[in-house]
Amino acid sequence: MQWMLRIFLLSIGYRSYRSFLKGLSYIVQGVNRQPRDLETVIGWGASQIAGIQKTPFVAPLFRFSMPSKDVYSLFHLRFGTPITFAAFESKTPMLEMWLSMGIGGGIIKTMMAEPQEGNARPRIQEVRLADEDCLINAMGLPGPGMSAMLSAVDEANLKRFNRPIGVSLGGHSISEYRAAWDQFLLSKMAQETSRTFVELNISCPNTEDGQSLIDNPYLLAELLKDLRSQSDVVLGIKLSPDQSHESVMTFVEIARSISSCYINVGNTVSKQCADVGLASDAISIGKGGLSGPVLFSRTLERVQALQGCGVPLIATGGVDSLDKVVACLGAGASLVGMATALVINPTCIPKINAGLKRIHSAEL
Repeated sequence: MQWMLRIFLLSIGYRSYRSFLKGLSYIVQGVNRQPRDLETVIGWGASQIAGIQKTPFVAPLFRFSMPSKDVYSLFHLRFGTPITFAAFESKTPMLEMWLSMGIGGGIIKTMMAEPQEGNARPRIQEVRLADEDCLINAMGLPGPGMSAMLSAVDEANLKRFNRPIGVSLGGHSISEYRAAWDQFLLSKMAQETSRTFVELNISCPNTEDGQSLIDNPYLLAELLKDLRSQSDVVLGIKLSPDQSHESVMTFVEIARSISSCYINVGNTVSKQCADVGLASDAISIGKGGLSGPVLFSRTLERVQALQGCGVPLIATGGVDSLDKVVACLGAGASLVGMATALVINPTCIPKINAGLKRIHSAEL
């Protein structure tokens, strides 16, 4: 029962410290007459996590096992648990923490070939909807660029966890996707196809042209064929919950035509600030992508609608508990992706894994 006590203490400690940082940040921003900006809290938290990871007496508290050994699969990729981190984070201390806590692997935040500043701040806020903590963001794909991100991942030596790690490619045009892909091919990760996969984010709602390939699926088909001719790495297509079933089926057909290609059925849902109870200037562009538990029913409906489609599915959107993971797997998903739940309280990782262990034991 020692692990239960650790989870309990970590949960209290994490949530309390996060609340403290959020309150302190908002006080400082208020004194300086700045708008509330959750990104400051996230940045502070990542810095603290980096320090904790290097503290020999504290770091072991974050280490938990997975429920099984390579039971779950995505083509030749093997996962010890079906829970993975979705493509929203590139800070390696955070990725290391989640991997230490027992997450099965995941996808690093969407990057374009060149460094991007993203949208003006503030661009991420926490909101309370249906009595649940949710996030709305309009980040706009900021980042150091694909090459710099891959170098940071290599320097952090994430491969020591021996779990599948994915790279998410972004772009405003086919040429930009190709440029990011070319940089990936030059990386060490590209040579480790037994533990690497690539996902194309064609459904980002927070950039001006971030959904262009959704409107031009056959351009995507040609791009995927070209990528497949250059590498046998597992490929994925990240779709939007806002798409119609007919639109999704078009991309399912494309995925069927490409060997080792999966569909990620979830992303954030585009909402105006007013839709989630925020002032219009709470997000610099007046809107953003909503994530969190309120998306789960839509995620499950989409997985159920695609059950038996012949393409592996990753269910992303609102997953934060054992019941939701089991529901997605039962509906036909191969894996689930988590984002907001990992920000709000990452102790959901060992909690879900403990439940999966009980299920596995009961099945034996």
